[in-house]
Amino acid sequence: MSMALVIFLTTLATAYNKGGDPMSALGLLDKNYTHLGLDVRLGRGVKSQRNPLWGQQVAWEPRIDNGYADVFRIVDDNNKTTWRMYYTTFTTCATDKRDKEGRYIDCGAGHRTFATLFANSTDGITWEKPAMRMFCYLQGHPISKHTCALPGAVGTNVVFPNVVGVGISYDLHETNASKRWKIMGAGLLGKGLNTGGLCSSADGIVFGDCSAWNIPDVHWDTWANMFYDPRLKEYVMTMRASNNSNPCGTDFYPGCAHSEPTPPLLPCNSWRSLMDKTGKNVSDCVEYRNGKRPPHEICSSDQGRSLASSNSTLQDCRTFCSSSSSCSVIQWEALENTSYMYGECFLYTQCDSFTGYNTSFASNVCIEIESCERGVTDYGGCPFANCLYTNRAISRVHTNGDDLQTMGAGLGNVPTELGSPNRQRYVQATFPYLDVYLGVTMVYNAATMRQEVHCELSWSPDSIQWFPVEPGNDLIPLGEEGSFESHICYGSKAVENADGSHSVYYFGGDGPHFGKRNSSLALMHFRPYGLAGVGAPQGWVTPVQGQTVPLVVSSATIIVSADTDIPISEDVGVGYEVFSPYVALIPLQQQNKRGKYYNVKGNPLVCSVTGKNVTNTALDCDLTGLVGKEIVFEIQVSGGALLYTVHFA
Repeated sequence: MSMALVIFLTTLATAYNKGGDPMSALGLLDKNYTHLGLDVRLGRGVKSQRNPLWGQQVAWEPRIDNGYADVFRIVDDNNKTTWRMYYTTFTTCATDKRDKEGRYIDCGAGHRTFATLFANSTDGITWEKPAMRMFCYLQGHPISKHTCALPGAVGTNVVFPNVVGVGISYDLHETNASKRWKIMGAGLLGKGLNTGGLCSSADGIVFGDCSAWNIPDVHWDTWANMFYDPRLKEYVMTMRASNNSNPCGTDFYPGCAHSEPTPPLLPCNSWRSLMDKTGKNVSDCVEYRNGKRPPHEICSSDQGRSLASSNSTLQDCRTFCSSSSSCSVIQWEALENTSYMYGECFLYTQCDSFTGYNTSFASNVCIEIESCERGVTDYGGCPFANCLYTNRAISRVHTNGDDLQTMGAGLGNVPTELGSPNRQRYVQATFPYLDVYLGVTMVYNAATMRQEVHCELSWSPDSIQWFPVEPGNDLIPLGEEGSFESHICYGSKAVENADGSHSVYYFGGDGPHFGKRNSSLALMHFRPYGLAGVGAPQGWVTPVQGQTVPLVVSSATIIVSADTDIPISEDVGVGYEVFSPYVALIPLQQQNKRGKYYNVKGNPLVCSVTGKNVTNTALDCDLTGLVGKEIVFEIQVSGGALLYTVHFA
């Protein structure tokens, strides 16, 4: 049975010669033209009333982390529609210990195993996790084909074990139908999580024909998103950039402290256990994994301390201080709980101006890093403070032409700027959207105790240079405290529905990124073409305006999709004018000596529309006299309104 995929594989072309295809309003703006208040805006999504759709329901998904949902809507030859989803989960945690909410305690770090799982649906709301017997589960045994032969083993929905952060795509550019389903990312070749590659499939269930990718300057453990771009005539993939992009030139977060130099001796404040400033008990924060006493009860601050690893064995890694008044700045901590350096004692320093809470690399023992009295410590010429900038960033790689074996042969780049230690660009679900590109960007607040991950939106005219849409505001807002989505959001690429609306699936989490949390699948709906548009800043009711790039008028009729409703909840008072909601495009047919466009003399031609949820609606004007000409338009949008798309009939 053949299948036709309905998901953003839109033919791309430049805005200058689009003709009858809808153009995203985001791509109409240009920095060289005048914009008076007009800016890119987030669409107005609505969360499903059925949220959460499902959570961690089976024994082999103790923690869905981070989900990385690839969702497809499929229409077969009989016009039957189904949905399928692939997602990433931990199949085991470091231990089986749970808190009173049933959340696994030791899954934020430590020795864990991973897999890509499969779910399907007939409506995109109610999902099934089919019990296939490709890879089987039996407690105490690895999920594998061999386990299926053991008594008591049960089938699972695992399609690829021992992989993490992989992405799935359906490749309509692929001429060989048996290879159109593709999986790409870390662990596919069975050589560990620091190598990546590509496998293909005819049905999206059984994958094979795998090949390695040698891509420089990427970090393989995080979601890879790939699509073929007919405009560039190449495959484009976004993934996590190597942390070599940080000022230390190191590979992973505390890497620039992990070295063998002579330890510098600086008078620093001593470490201490976190005395919670929020009114909770110390015991609520300090958690010793083997049930023993917290570190501050074992050694005094001037003697250093020992920390338990994720196992029950206390590692003999200690800090030695020169005297009770002058403490060495190094701290040796057992780090068997990290998936990067099993069994190593890690060189840690307190000597930094940053004060925060580190639960990532100390067996979830909450500690406060106090400030050093004399600035930062230098390890191999790299200030330790710069380690904080060893943060996550997004990398774009591509092929030479459509040869997938050359993925990464071109230079990688970081399309979104390297953020602060807090607002880190963790990962991005990237996809073509009309004549531009969108990315659901997961922004990690790494320096805060809540360690929230937010689903924001970015856009690009070329997939290389990226711009945030309303930076700091969420495309999918987090939920209230105590909800399934209070801390975490990991969003998917948008799925186009039969009515032209869009669905963005996401995994919400109820705890800190590295802390105890459960994850649940949820859904947010957007009107047709409604993921992003242009309009006034949030909260404005006064009109704004701007100018488009030159557009070739290919028809006498101009068509738009827009929202012009303005929610007003205040009594604005006498003398304050709230303009009637509208969206207008005005052809600017003359240029002055400076190359600026302006209205023709007399009565300008105004093409306008009003109404809520306007989709592919013709404006009330006749452009017959302008057909075939290259015209700059002035866009006018009343406050509260949004313009999504423009095209000529």
